[in-house]
Amino acid sequence: MKSLFCLIKCKFFLPLFIVSMFLFLFPFCIQAAEVTLEWDKPNDNWVVGFNIYCGKSETDFKSTLCATVNSPDTNTCIISNLERGYEYSFTAKSFGGDSNESDFSNIVSTFIKPLNEIDRDGDGYSEVDGDCNDNFASISPNATEICGDGIDQNCDGSDVPCGNVPGANTLIFGDLPGSNYPGTIQDTFININEDVNMASDRLYTYTWPTNRPANAVLIKFDLSLLPKDAQIQSATLNLYQIEAGGDASYDVSVHKIINHNPDLYHSNGYTFNGVDSWTANNNCYKNIPLGQADIAPAEDVNSLDQSPGYKRWDVTNMVQDWVSDSTGNFGLLLNSDTVASADSYRFFAASETNDAGLRPSLEIRYTFDSDEIDNDRDGYSKNNGDCNDDDASIAPDATEICGDGVDQNCDGSDQICPEDIDNDNDGFTENQGDCNDNNISIAPGATEICGDGVDQNCDGSDQICPEDIDNDNDGFTENQGDCNDSNVSIAPDVTDICDDGIDQNCDGKDNICNSESHSMVFGNYPEADFTGTVQDTFININQEVNVASDRLNTYTWPTNMSANAVLIKFNLSQLPAGAKIQSATLSLYQVEAGGDTSYDVSVHKIINHNPDLQQSNGYTFNGVDGWTANNNCYKNIPLGQADIAPAEDVNSLDQSLGYKTWDVTNMVQDWVTDSASNFGLLLNSDAVASADSYRFFAASETNDADLRPSLEVIYSVEF
Repeated sequence: MKSLFCLIKCKFFLPLFIVSMFLFLFPFCIQAAEVTLEWDKPNDNWVVGFNIYCGKSETDFKSTLCATVNSPDTNTCIISNLERGYEYSFTAKSFGGDSNESDFSNIVSTFIKPLNEIDRDGDGYSEVDGDCNDNFASISPNATEICGDGIDQNCDGSDVPCGNVPGANTLIFGDLPGSNYPGTIQDTFININEDVNMASDRLYTYTWPTNRPANAVLIKFDLSLLPKDAQIQSATLNLYQIEAGGDASYDVSVHKIINHNPDLYHSNGYTFNGVDSWTANNNCYKNIPLGQADIAPAEDVNSLDQSPGYKRWDVTNMVQDWVSDSTGNFGLLLNSDTVASADSYRFFAASETNDAGLRPSLEIRYTFDSDEIDNDRDGYSKNNGDCNDDDASIAPDATEICGDGVDQNCDGSDQICPEDIDNDNDGFTENQGDCNDNNISIAPGATEICGDGVDQNCDGSDQICPEDIDNDNDGFTENQGDCNDSNVSIAPDVTDICDDGIDQNCDGKDNICNSESHSMVFGNYPEADFTGTVQDTFININQEVNVASDRLNTYTWPTNMSANAVLIKFNLSQLPAGAKIQSATLSLYQVEAGGDTSYDVSVHKIINHNPDLQQSNGYTFNGVDGWTANNNCYKNIPLGQADIAPAEDVNSLDQSLGYKTWDVTNMVQDWVTDSASNFGLLLNSDAVASADSYRFFAASETNDADLRPSLEVIYSVEF
């Protein structure tokens, strides 16, 4: 909420110009001493910026320049590094291109509280007011004390012991703030590799490929704090779904783990303790066991939609088993949907997530003999209407806290917070990211209108119009006359190359040469002379066919072994008869890079076999017949390494994005001399590089046509 300050008249030292300036003050950040100022933009073309003056109110703050905003369209400014415990004052001046300034605007002032006077958790008390933990709203001098939980809720200096009171109870195990026994849960997830994910803040269920689990969640509970002779009435596992994708409905089943007692600090898809394997089975990709043969039949299945929030499973039977025989408590496994589309998934918050309110929990209801006992000593038993007699903050006369998923006053539901109400009926609340819940045209997912100064889709900023972005970093945008903003060699200040069919200087035409040299560009991008004359794909150390991919990948894995190779073929039949090749240059646009800072990609002429790019993979050049055997790659997968001539050119690539080129003159001359030898070329991964180093390039199938591969051939014709 911003506070409005008075309007004053600001006179410029130029005739006939009078503008007005408003200043607004936004509340400063609790964790940092700063303020945000806002003003109304003057309706005057003379204004090119604003000077902000500030200082402690008792000082001559008008003489201290705190910030300069060099834009007439920017009307906010953050002033940081302010000392707490003082009042600060702020004023502003507009200035023009001639450096003349307007009069001072109105003055706004604010007192910046010391940290110990700030109520950080919003419970009505600061540290000065006696709040002994100002990071949790459930702890303050007027909070209800919960007995025996080791926490001093009411800040009286100690926790209240509960004593040994039998009766009906609900206990919550987990690390969330409302649990009775924090630190009693371990969780992780395993997938179809050897990764250990114990430290992850998420728990993943994922189906890949189709109808096969690729992730499984493992959870173990320490139930030793359950009272002796407790009779388990129900047990509910609670997980908070934070992300979903793929199928609209996705079955997540819960199973008791049998056969092996997993060590969650070392478990992965192959082993239950980092050493010993799960029982073998063929349910998952490449028969990776993933614990699928070490679980009992599903105890409960939850068909989950894609909405975020708590999801629950009934685990009563397995908890009853664990209480009866604690030696059989190996934990539970939440399984991915085994009948779902590939890349369908549901992700949940783990015990390591920063938001403690979203962490997993196990809610156990157990009884002894009577519901008349007030277990939490809040004045109500279960028979008196206490809907959670293990938590003294929950009772029929308790104050309801909105939106926390807890029914504090036992009226049957949690109160909806104002931030969870969709005021403008656009499908989003403030807590769902609506940055203006009074305007139906502003919400996450709304169509952004570029350059209008409004953040329609709530991503934090207005979208810059494509015509105002210098995509190729040549100093010119489309609105500044760049006729091809995907090519750094084309811009209004570039020297035009004659007779190459390209308008480098954007004057609307190509210059005509006086010589007989000519240029042809083969490829599928808009400026090519002959589109449809290139085929490309990449192969890797498996049997996948990637001709439809929009990327061409070079990748080193493991260390010092090629794991990918790019195959490209060009149809050069459009070259005129008798053409003498003077040069040939292969151009690829690097779209992603990782690993080593310098990475050698070599280009080779393909020999021995003429590959069919629609069928080629790491094993065969045509889907049937194998590449020549060699031992250069992982598990001796051939990857075409014995079917290429020595490197014709090597480019040591850094990690910057953009066009990369290779000299392929010799092989193009060979192909023109003998078209039957045109088996295409192979771009090889760096064979002397760290594992997981790579360079990826745009393929002919990429959506942005300007980034596609090309071959530029310079030739001459004798008459």
